[in-house]
Amino acid sequence: NIINDSQEYDAKDVSLGVIDSPGLGETAGLQQEACNLVAIKKFFKERKKVFPNLIFVVANALDERFDGPNLPLMRTLICLHRLKLVDKKNQNVVGVMTHTGALAKRQEKWIEKFEVRRKRMKKLIKEQLKVQAPVIALENKPYDQDLEFDGDYSILPDDKTKQPRNLYKACANLLKENKDEFGLLAVNLAFTGSTQKVKIGYVLEPTDASKEELGSKEKKYLKFCRKLMNGEEVDGNTCDEGDGDDGDET
Repeated sequence: NIINDSQEYDAKDVSLGVIDSPGLGETAGLQQEACNLVAIKKFFKERKKVFPNLIFVVANALDERFDGPNLPLMRTLICLHRLKLVDKKNQNVVGVMTHTGALAKRQEKWIEKFEVRRKRMKKLIKEQLKVQAPVIALENKPYDQDLEFDGDYSILPDDKTKQPRNLYKACANLLKENKDEFGLLAVNLAFTGSTQKVKIGYVLEPTDASKEELGSKEKKYLKFCRKLMNGEEVDGNTCDEGDGDDGDET
């Protein structure tokens, strides 16, 4: 949790919860990926009043392809849809493309390459999640890519986009559209607050597939993950089976 005070609203300890979940395409294998999905589902089930104001869908811009069923971005989108965390009425998804500084050094070439990837990612999000999401560029290592700086911001190779200001703008615009004033306040303070405190909140560790036996839920998600890897059709109920209180929580 990133915690700030707001003089404007006379509010203390305004908290922005950042939920850092494991990515898909785990190098630890499909069994661990299934355990991670169960943990994400369980996290939101146990925290009944928690629903994400914003979801960052992250993809590496250096990946040549996004749309294969066994590739990380497509698997992320399909699983995110099944986890039912996307709000279609008040759109809460932001696409984030990382490592964009390495796409090209020349301005024109960089703009061309990023635009192709941005449109492709935006199209996939629309197809899988049924929402129109903004897609922004970030560079993880601005110094390694020799990006220029303007104060606290680094400037991407298009010579105009300042990061992470572009990420803030995408978040703020969505929250304004959703009339989510408290969410906007929390994001504003997280990006600009001078009284920030960082506090570890609720932690839910996934089952370690290398050390523990998989429970019934993990096995069902494993079946789902294998179908995705093989490019098979997956139905909308695959991830929801057994989510009741069957006494086999892990």
